[in-house]
Amino acid sequence: MNASHHLTEDEEDAAYAAIYAQRKAELLAAGKDGVLPVEVSGFVRRGDSRLKAIRKWRGIGEVELAQSVNMTQGHLSEIENGKRKVTAELAARLAAKLDVPVAWIE
Repeated sequence: MNASHHLTEDEEDAAYAAIYAQRKAELLAAGKDGVLPVEVSGFVRRGDSRLKAIRKWRGIGEVELAQSVNMTQGHLSEIENGKRKVTAELAARLAAKLDVPVAWIE
C-alpha cells in the first residue's frame, strides 16, 4: 500500500474480512477444528480472558497489539478485563493481527 493512500472505513473493513476468510480457509485446509491451543486454555484456566490469553500465547504485548489495530492500550485493557465489549469490526482486526479465527475473539 502506498503510504500516502489511506483506506476508507469500507475498504479497511473489506480488507479485514478478506484476511479473516483467508485465515478460516487456511484452518480448514490444514484440518484444524478451531479448538483453542492448549497454551491458550491454560492461560484462561489461570484467570485470563480469552483475548488476553491469545495475545500472551502470540507473544504480543498489550501496547503493541493496541497500536497495531489502531486503538488505545486502555481500551484494549478494558476489553481484556471484561469492562467493554468488543465490536465485530474490532474483533476482525484483532483476529487478523493475532492470526486466529474471529470466533476466538468474539
